[in-house]
Amino acid sequence: MAEKDNQGIVAMINSVPGLRQGLLLVGLALSIAAGLWIVFWSQQPGYRLLYSNLTDRDAADVVKALQVSGIDYQLDETGGAIRVRGENLHEARLQLASQGLPGSGGVGLEMIQAESGITVSQFMEGAKYQHALETELSRTIVSMRPVERARVHLAIPRQTVFLRERHPPSASVLVHLYPGRALEPAQVNSVVNLVASSIPELQTTRITVVDQNGRLLNAPGENGDLAVSAAQFEQRQRIEKEMARRIESMLSAMLGLGRVRATVSADVDFTVSEETRESYNPDGNVMRSEQTSEEVRRDEGAAGGVPGAASNQPGDTAQDARAADAVSETRQATRNYELDKTVRHVRGQVGEIRRLSVAVLVDNARTVNEDGSTTAEPLTAQQLDEVRGLVREVVGFDAERGDSVNVVNASFHEQAAPAEVPAASFLEQGWIRDVLRQLAAIVVAMVLLFTVVRPMMKGLMTIPVPQKAPTPGVELGADGLVRTVPPPAPSYDERIAAARAIANKDPQRVAQVVKDWVGNEG
Repeated sequence: MAEKDNQGIVAMINSVPGLRQGLLLVGLALSIAAGLWIVFWSQQPGYRLLYSNLTDRDAADVVKALQVSGIDYQLDETGGAIRVRGENLHEARLQLASQGLPGSGGVGLEMIQAESGITVSQFMEGAKYQHALETELSRTIVSMRPVERARVHLAIPRQTVFLRERHPPSASVLVHLYPGRALEPAQVNSVVNLVASSIPELQTTRITVVDQNGRLLNAPGENGDLAVSAAQFEQRQRIEKEMARRIESMLSAMLGLGRVRATVSADVDFTVSEETRESYNPDGNVMRSEQTSEEVRRDEGAAGGVPGAASNQPGDTAQDARAADAVSETRQATRNYELDKTVRHVRGQVGEIRRLSVAVLVDNARTVNEDGSTTAEPLTAQQLDEVRGLVREVVGFDAERGDSVNVVNASFHEQAAPAEVPAASFLEQGWIRDVLRQLAAIVVAMVLLFTVVRPMMKGLMTIPVPQKAPTPGVELGADGLVRTVPPPAPSYDERIAAARAIANKDPQRVAQVVKDWVGNEG
């Protein structure tokens, strides 16, 4: 049934002038286009996904870094995906990671602009604003070099007019640090103050900072004495590490890199002492003020004697007056002197080094012989004295303080060479994938050529015969060609009917034929 339908379709196509050739040309063009696409696809390098779902800012930073590094890339503008060649995938990720790219994901304050509408409830607006604020704080924290990723969680209670029902806000920060890096105490305090300054009424004691290992980087509300002890311990470690680094840096230039190990133990005095002294100099007196007062009193003679006329008569009055006069004088002086006084306020230095203990281990001196072999020899006494003197100068040796320096010469154990990274397998190499891709393209092109293009070309070169009424012994094939078909063999009844017709038409001839049959049999 299907064969008859196909023959009908072919016949219908052949009945329309030029339709068959047009369809063959269209199929040929599509086959050639598919073959060319496969060839071009095989020539292009294989690109693999680097990052996807990047924001516009992160995608721009990543593309800029790839351009500077000279790495080929493909950018999908619709999905925010970036692809690079397969052999450059790991190199690109390492370079981008060293630059802290891509940055933080998520959507910040731009989410409010993109999804704002009159149908959004007040609760949803508050939730979106808090999420956007957390994302913005995370982006800011990620800008610090040791931080790879960061998450900020804010607990902001709903504001109320009742003072008794108010609760202060709090925050927690999770930082994912790059391998081998750590946040210094000053950087942790910067993160705490940054978050506290971004949220109204948020105190630094209600902020917690944790790293990816679950280690608490700050202790909000901790005892002040413990905090001071931790700071003093870190200060002591910094002093010891810095001195050990200086010793190794100095001696490595003389003995060789990796031939020196130094350890410093510092006894640091963190005692806070204050002293106030007030001293006087009795010899150094200076008059500050002087007050002098003088009083003179004179008493004049008065009339006296027995009352009566004689005593009241004028006589030698001058003599009597001189006899009666009396004079008294009083002088008083007050002088104030300022003594020489000295007031001194002394505050002891915090973190003063009371004693240093330095231990230095140096390797034997190694020399390369003419044959390329290496010979190790212990240092001489003079060389050890020179090393000891350099160490004393580096750490600021003070014998009165009780410092000690011990230098020991010993042969270091040779470290085993790092194991070589196994090479990629044969099938994992990039050029193998490219070769397989090209071979696959060649096979597909050959299949199209021999199964599609070649039959089509043969069909185009064959001229179809117009379809006419069928004639005996002739039929039209499925490909439009006229074929000669042998006549079918007659059946037994047909042969009997034909023999009767011949006998009725020419009985004499039939009789002659029968006579010949009988004669031949006899």
